[in-house]
Formats: sequence, C-alpha cells, structure tokens
Amino acid sequence: MPALTVLVVLYETWFLDLEHKNPVKLTSESLRLYRVSRGQKDRALKVLEKYGAITVARTLRKNPMVTLNWPLPFMEHGRPSRLRHAR
Repeated sequence: MPALTVLVVLYETWFLDLEHKNPVKLTSESLRLYRVSRGQKDRALKVLEKYGAITVARTLRKNPMVTLNWPLPFMEHGRPSRLRHAR
C-alpha cells in the first residue's frame, strides 16, 4: 500500500500548493506522518512510474521531482481552471 499512500501525498502536495506546480518535490518528511520509509518511497515511485501515473526526475542526494501524468479533474490546458460552485 505504500504506492497508494505516496500517490495520495503527491496529489495532496500538489493541491495545497497555491500555484499548483507540476512537478512536485516529494520529501521523506511529507511521508513521515504515514510511516513510509525512504526505501518504501523509492519502491513506490518505481511502481507508480511503471504504471504510468507519474514521471520521476532523480538527482543524487536530492529529493525526487515527480510529475503527475494524469489529467487532473479541474485542469484545463495545464493550468487550474476556475471552479464553478453550484448555487
């Protein structure tokens, strides 16, 4: 289940960023609450990358930059659209 947890944390990190930047920096600190270790994080990223949900840019001794590959629910042309609330 670490892969699903990592995916949820990635989506949460993206959602909470005011500019909705993609790619997202995935830190071990963001996964600490869910008790996901560094090794589990690496294995989960490989699984999600193989599945095609994400693309990972890795650099030595740095946190990976993860690009979310699916069309997100309220995105238009790569930018957040204005949410229309039902009245």
